[in-house]
Amino acid sequence: MTDGHTVKRGRFLFFLLAIALGGALLAVRDRVPDGGVAVAAITPAASEPVRRAGVVIDGRRQQLIGVRTARVAHGTLTRTLRAAGSVRYDEMRLSDVNLKLDGWINELHVSSVGQTVARGQSLFSLSSPELQAAQSDFISALRNREQVTPAQAGDAGEYGDRLVAAPRQRLLRWDVPEDQLRIIEQERQVRPALVFRSPVAGVVVEKSVLKGMHAAAGQTLYRIADLSVVWVEGEFRELDLPALRVGASANVTTEAWPGQKRAGPIVLIDPFTTEQTRTVKVRIALANPEGRLKPGMFVNVDVDVTSGEGLLVPADAIVDSGTRQIVFVAQGQGHFEPRDVTVGARTGEHALIVAGLHEHDEVAERAAFFLDSESQMRAALQDYRAAPSPMATSEDPVHFDFSVQTTPNPPRTGENVVEVRVRDAEARPVTDADIRVLLSMAPMPSMNMPAMRSEALLTHAGNGVYRGPATISMAGRWDVDVTALRQGRSLAETRTSLVAR
Repeated sequence: MTDGHTVKRGRFLFFLLAIALGGALLAVRDRVPDGGVAVAAITPAASEPVRRAGVVIDGRRQQLIGVRTARVAHGTLTRTLRAAGSVRYDEMRLSDVNLKLDGWINELHVSSVGQTVARGQSLFSLSSPELQAAQSDFISALRNREQVTPAQAGDAGEYGDRLVAAPRQRLLRWDVPEDQLRIIEQERQVRPALVFRSPVAGVVVEKSVLKGMHAAAGQTLYRIADLSVVWVEGEFRELDLPALRVGASANVTTEAWPGQKRAGPIVLIDPFTTEQTRTVKVRIALANPEGRLKPGMFVNVDVDVTSGEGLLVPADAIVDSGTRQIVFVAQGQGHFEPRDVTVGARTGEHALIVAGLHEHDEVAERAAFFLDSESQMRAALQDYRAAPSPMATSEDPVHFDFSVQTTPNPPRTGENVVEVRVRDAEARPVTDADIRVLLSMAPMPSMNMPAMRSEALLTHAGNGVYRGPATISMAGRWDVDVTALRQGRSLAETRTSLVAR
């Protein structure tokens, strides 16, 4: 019973502790202004666009971080679509060698796959009863025509020619070569086997004939491919389809012959998409007179397409945050202003600008991300102000003239004395202000250097002159933001720079 009572008592204490913590969180939430840490811990704030400000980069720092500028120019954006491909036979140049009658293969003159044959070259010899009977009919017709006397040369001669033409045409329909017919006509003897020749030139890619085998009518004995023209099938992405068209020129390169580029037209865009790879096959016809392109060889296919016409900037001039595209426009004397742009098509080197720029503007084309980081820091520094007093009332803006100098001059690394002289619009000393000086140096990622900052609050030394110590951690150019405050409210501010030695 004691253990059960202890457990219940523990649970009750835990419940009271949870209520107390919840009340504390609510109290903190009520006390902390919106945007504070406590509010963010309870309810995530909606993301706001990152603010950017103009930056000033002197010539030396531009060289250090590699900033270059490029002029916005009107032009045509051409990009290259690339795909992997392979060499295939030109199906329109494939030929089958088959028989139109039954018979037996006596001799093979072309006996292996891969053998190159010329048009009219001997392939095999065939013996067949039908072939021998047709030869006999042909020889009989020749002899009958010779028995016609000159006196019967009229209708009888024409009849004899028709008798010879019939068996001759039968042999020709069986693909018996002309030279074989001339031999039969000269010798007037039935040959036991006749030689059959290749109807085309090319390479034997299939062979199903053997010496001594019986071949039936319609049986394919050889398949011969003419490789003087081949097909290249490249697999392009679905996204590339709108830019591809039949008739466009494509360039094909191989690793076997680097530096040698072959051009040919696109003859077919496959109407089907490969589901596994989400690619579409595009067929290019290529001349191959030297036979260097072999079927099955892997190749690279490039197609140059036009993506649009308009204002072009270097691709690395654009800072893309995902929701915004920004370029930094050169204003002269090292000053760069961030500007939102609308980007169209892109290539690896250029981008098409739809809106946001004008022709002949100068933009930072290299190290734009360095400018972007400094621009964001500048904007954050501009937003950094002391919290205004709740009792502060709005007043008309005032005009102050500031003059800033350091001791020593130029400043050194370590502690320096900053002196600010403040005058109002009538050149009278301002003696009742609080002066804050903020020194900042932008980050340099290429040198693995983060952003640095140092703040100094100056005290009035008399006659509108304010002095105070400020620490400079390293040599280089520092941006100086001077703010005059009164009762926590900013009255006026200025910006300048100094170079520490």
